[in-house]
Amino acid sequence: MTRSFAALVSLVCLFLGSCGFLITTSDCYGSIRAGVISIFMSALAWGYLKLVNEKPIGFWLTLYRSGVAIAGTIVVFAVWRILGAVQTTGCQLG
Repeated sequence: MTRSFAALVSLVCLFLGSCGFLITTSDCYGSIRAGVISIFMSALAWGYLKLVNEKPIGFWLTLYRSGVAIAGTIVVFAVWRILGAVQTTGCQLG
């Protein structure tokens, strides 16, 4: 897999991970599902970003660092959304 293709796939995964925040549901299970999908897409993007960073130079290093920062932000907001859904609606997990 080339670096360019891995970068494209990681950016698509980051975009899809951030689209999880557009899903607004009134039930807690929908919010939890959207948060978990965002976390999984961020993890997948991070895996592809590691392929991009096999030789860390110039543009590729910048792409890797910014992608990891974006993925980390998505994960923080997804966890925040999951915890907010559990606390606000009081749904039972398990």
